[in-house]
Amino acid sequence: GLSHCKNEIVFRMDSDDICNPLRAEKQLEFMMQTDVDIVSANVSEFEVSPDEVTGYRKVPQTHDEIVKFLRKRNPFNHPAVVYKKSVIEKAGGYMDYMLFEDYELFARAISLGAKGANVNEPLVFMRAGCAMISRRGGLGYVKKLSRFYKKLSSLGFCGLKERLFVFLPRVIIAIMPNGIRSFVYQKFLRG
Repeated sequence: GLSHCKNEIVFRMDSDDICNPLRAEKQLEFMMQTDVDIVSANVSEFEVSPDEVTGYRKVPQTHDEIVKFLRKRNPFNHPAVVYKKSVIEKAGGYMDYMLFEDYELFARAISLGAKGANVNEPLVFMRAGCAMISRRGGLGYVKKLSRFYKKLSSLGFCGLKERLFVFLPRVIIAIMPNGIRSFVYQKFLRG
């Protein structure tokens, strides 16, 4: 779809998510003030209704924080991302890293010099729940995770420390039953 976009600034979101009415205005203004290439924001998660928020996914704000966080988790909320089309095209666009396409793209773009920042407020209501949690489990997920961490390593973001303290715990969480995995996500990985 990116090749069909005519403008340099591209906003994206998932079809089942809901934007704050001021999202575009706030992110565009923030992008222009900070002169960065990729901007996201915090998201409010919900299962049935955005009036019943079940959690928040907060992301780091500054470029330096983003680079550090990138070694552990995706530093951008994909449903709330806006970026410069030319920067994403220079990085090669989205590639086939099932369940990690956006994370891999952002790591690649940053490794090529792209600058990022995040708005420190929720600007998108993101549908989450059991389906999302179940996609992040099982041996198939572990294989995809392993392939992705090899890519992070090739980009210089994943060393021995990240393999021991980030990759292995993610593998353990992935092989847990859905109910326990859901508890871990809600208790430790969401605000």
